[in-house]
Amino acid sequence: MKKLRKLMALLLAVSLIALMGVTSFADNIVPGTEEKDLCLNCKSAEEGHVHDDSCYNHSWDDGQEIMAATCTEDGEKLFTCTIPGCNATKTVPVLAGHAWNQGENTVAPTCTENGIKQYACTAEGCEATESVEMKALGHDWDEGTVTTPATDSTSGEKLFTCQREDCDATKTEVIPAKYTYVSGESKWKTNVISFAPTSEGITYEITYTSTKTKEVFTQAEVDAMSKEEIKTHKLFVSKITYTIPKDFEANKVNIFMGDAINNAANYMTYLPGDAAPIQIAIVNHSSHGYGYQNGSFAVTTEDYQQYFDKGWATQSNAIGYDSQNIPEEYLAVRSKNGAIQSLYGVTSTSKVSNEQMTDAVLGAKLVEAGYSNGIDDLHKYYLDYYNEKKNTSYTALEQLPDSEIAVLLTSGNTTSVKEQNTEIAELLYNYFYNHLYSLTPAGAGYPGHENNAYTIGSLMRAYHNKQATVFDQSISKAWGDIAASAEDGANSYLWEGFEAWINSPDTRNTYQNYNYGFTAGFSLERTDTTYSVITKYFTSTDGSAPVLDGSVTRVDQVAIGVGNTASVVPEAAWNRYDGNDYKLEEPAKLSLVAVVDPASNVIVLNYYRNVSGQVIVPPVDPPVDPPVDPDPNDPQPLPPDENLEDPEKPDNPKDNPNQQLPPDEHLKEDDNVKATKSNHPDQPKTGDESQLALYLILTVGVSGALALTVRRKRSSK
Repeated sequence: MKKLRKLMALLLAVSLIALMGVTSFADNIVPGTEEKDLCLNCKSAEEGHVHDDSCYNHSWDDGQEIMAATCTEDGEKLFTCTIPGCNATKTVPVLAGHAWNQGENTVAPTCTENGIKQYACTAEGCEATESVEMKALGHDWDEGTVTTPATDSTSGEKLFTCQREDCDATKTEVIPAKYTYVSGESKWKTNVISFAPTSEGITYEITYTSTKTKEVFTQAEVDAMSKEEIKTHKLFVSKITYTIPKDFEANKVNIFMGDAINNAANYMTYLPGDAAPIQIAIVNHSSHGYGYQNGSFAVTTEDYQQYFDKGWATQSNAIGYDSQNIPEEYLAVRSKNGAIQSLYGVTSTSKVSNEQMTDAVLGAKLVEAGYSNGIDDLHKYYLDYYNEKKNTSYTALEQLPDSEIAVLLTSGNTTSVKEQNTEIAELLYNYFYNHLYSLTPAGAGYPGHENNAYTIGSLMRAYHNKQATVFDQSISKAWGDIAASAEDGANSYLWEGFEAWINSPDTRNTYQNYNYGFTAGFSLERTDTTYSVITKYFTSTDGSAPVLDGSVTRVDQVAIGVGNTASVVPEAAWNRYDGNDYKLEEPAKLSLVAVVDPASNVIVLNYYRNVSGQVIVPPVDPPVDPPVDPDPNDPQPLPPDENLEDPEKPDNPKDNPNQQLPPDEHLKEDDNVKATKSNHPDQPKTGDESQLALYLILTVGVSGALALTVRRKRSSK
């Protein structure tokens, strides 16, 4: 027995030593060197250095062909390492492939039809061919012949012929008119925005600020100033305050700012590059709360028709981007720009007289230069001058880059002569509103001369397209909750407003007189209202329609905010009316979301009975057959047990072997968790599977030897 124990111990020791040796061997194999005879070029003697793949490099020779590739079968090439002492080799496949000739056009391509090119293999003994489609050539057009010349205002035609042999194809192209602008059809086109008049009873007050002294003046104080005092102070509108009076009961407040802005503009003069800040305040004396109607703030040009009707302005032939005839008083003035100087053959503004800028003299000079319609052709002269100077081919002045429009038309000293040429007058008007004149939120600063998102024209088009205004957020923050005022009190709410800018970089002459303006408007909505609760009583005979007996107002004019929910809980006493018992209809409408109009905020509860005194409730929806009780003698199958729960049994995993355990993050540190093998390809392996196999072989061998020994020992006994 002692010998047997010694033998078992010996075998176990041998197994452990063998396993340790295998593990040690596996741990010291350099990655990538298994089953390879590699060259070690690394000479590092640094302590602790372990050779890895980067230390091993072969130096291959030019290779030797051991099997030649053919057109259809791959070959092989043998490479040998040239480093002394290294016998490593490798083979590389040589891919098969045909050796094609230059090809031959078997079907020549035409202008419209594809052709075919055939290639043949030049390798000895190979008869392979391949056909490739060739794209059609397309027509080779000549320079064309003008068949109908274009005029200043009408287009022409040009005929082109294909020059390829056996092709007689032709095409025509339109020659645009030399000048293509159409009055009123601007690239910036939009329409004036209409506003409701200011609600009756709403008043406003304007205060002004001096940019020189920072003093603040009321409208009355400014009215009392002389023109010199106003000019000295350089007044800007400081604030426009709108007041809702104490007795105001309307559901909406409409505010049209036209009058206030017009009055303010009478005292404002500012140069391009200046900011004109305008604050707007709402003072509420009324007993109702209001809030800004989102999306209602809009900016637009004025409606000029009112001025024409009153005889305050004269209508010109020029039509602006806003689809209105521009008042003659609003037409831009001419400047002694470079084009005008060139027309008169001079090189400075001082050499052009004011008389030479009048329609009569300038028109005569244009006729002399070949523009037969005089002033009516001034736009043609400007366009020809620019195209020749810049080597361009524009057909309308508004096609020019924005900054170039300013250089061409507004540089040089200004004159007092109003521009009567239609295209130029329209362009300067449109250019001002769509490139120069901007409104930005207060504090945003100068928008930049290339940012046209804040211009009057852009704001108008955004409103027409139902896009959110750039001012909505700040207005809602300031006027979202204008609270009702207590008796003899008032609440004031200030919106920082906006700043008006004229784009300085693209205003070549800073003293260019633009007699233009803008207007704006917005609306406020009631944010408070009331609701009522009414009970109605109906009687019907069997099978007859119910008849109203009467109604009772149970709750009358209870204050509530617009958008809030009003609810009612029926009382038992409401079931009796005029000595009779009634029953509330089902389902009852017991709540509503309040709107501005109190007449719409009524909760109506309908009660019913019949003439016999029996309480009835007319069905609202078609009756539904009740479920049939199951026959105890005919049991019905139960639903699948996965939809049922047994309240008598606790949730115990042992009772349900298929029940899933909770995720392991719910386990504590000390819990014993059985490891499972993962088949995820990205999960790192913690050992070499070959070692495990070797361990198992050794274990089986030791166990077998041990069993054989025991058996022999027993046999000897």
